[in-house]
Amino acid sequence: DNAKEQGGGVFTKNTQWQNLARIYHIKQTFTEPHSPWQNSAEAEIREVKRAIKRLTRQKNSPRRLWCFLGEHVTNLRKLTASSIPSLRGRTPHEHVLGWTPDITPFIQHDWWDWIYYLDSNHEQRLGKWLTPATNHGGGDAFWILPESCHPNVIPTVWQVPDVDLK
Repeated sequence: DNAKEQGGGVFTKNTQWQNLARIYHIKQTFTEPHSPWQNSAEAEIREVKRAIKRLTRQKNSPRRLWCFLGEHVTNLRKLTASSIPSLRGRTPHEHVLGWTPDITPFIQHDWWDWIYYLDSNHEQRLGKWLTPATNHGGGDAFWILPESCHPNVIPTVWQVPDVDLK
C-alpha cells in the first residue's frame, strides 16, 4: 500500500530485497492505500483469522495456542481444494508443486482432541492433539500438549476410545 519500508523508499534503496528483485527480475507493484481487495492475500489472511477464532471458540482451546492453530488452519487450507477458478479444482499445494499431497496426518485427529501418546519411557499418556509436526520426522509426528503444558513433538499417538472419554 505504498509503504516506503516495502517499496524501496529513501531508507531501503540498497536492501537485500531490492537486490534479489533486480537479480531475479521480480516486478514489484503496489496496491492503493486502504484497498485490501486489490491484494488477494488479504482475503486469505482474513479467512485464516476467522478459522482460528472459530475453532478456538468451538473447541474451547486456550488462545495462547493460536500459533499452533494458525499452522494447522493454513496447512489445511493449503491441502484443500477451493473455488478459486485459477486452481481448476486442485489444491494450492498441488498447483504449486505439481503433486497431490497426503492429507492423512491432518484428518486422523482434529484440533484439540484428546489423544493417547507414548512418552519417552514408552508409557501411555493423555494429551491434546494440536497439529502434524510437518518439519519433524518423516511426516508422521505430531505436536501434542501433554499434562506439563509444554508442547512436544510425538511420533506415536492414537485416538482415545469413547468409553475412556466418558
